[in-house]
Amino acid sequence: GGLDLGLEEAGHEVIMQVENDPHCLQVLQRHFPGRELRRDVAELSDLPAGAQLLAAGFPCEDVSTMNPSRPGLRDGMRTALCSHIFRLLRRTRVPWVLLENVPGLLTWHLASDPPQEPAIAYIVQELESLGYSWAHRVVSLSAFGLPQRRRRVFIVASLHGDPRDVILSTESICKGQCIDVSKTDGDKRSAAECYDCFMTPPHV
Repeated sequence: GGLDLGLEEAGHEVIMQVENDPHCLQVLQRHFPGRELRRDVAELSDLPAGAQLLAAGFPCEDVSTMNPSRPGLRDGMRTALCSHIFRLLRRTRVPWVLLENVPGLLTWHLASDPPQEPAIAYIVQELESLGYSWAHRVVSLSAFGLPQRRRRVFIVASLHGDPRDVILSTESICKGQCIDVSKTDGDKRSAAECYDCFMTPPHV
């Protein structure tokens, strides 16, 4: 429930959780009482009506650098569960997606024959095929004053704008800076708005 806790502290409302570990279920039930809780993502057919964000921290065993064999997404059994994220998004395109995993997501799996491209390639190809733009960032706990070097990859994807204004921004509330972030020299495309700016009617 780490992502859930952070999102709720930022003002979001968690309406559904998916977890099959019995001990983790007890933690979620204690800290997020009354929320809809599903046991198996493979049996989930649809996302909740009105959902604005899908957040997922899928299993990392198959891409972790701590796993000597590192089978990756093609041959691994656990991390391949992330395919259900895209299955659900094909049925319900939510405006925002937030994914979290280990830095091994970014590295080649040289143990396979032939070597596999980084697992993040599969993830972003799926996102792009669904019409999402995306950005990623590696964040370490030590950057937040905690005495631990624990690094994680966060991927933010959006249907409406440039996710860089979220994941690379130093401000928690967008005040129109998303327009400036999305402007690049030589880019003929119009500047992209974040979801809040996209949904907010222009002031008269």
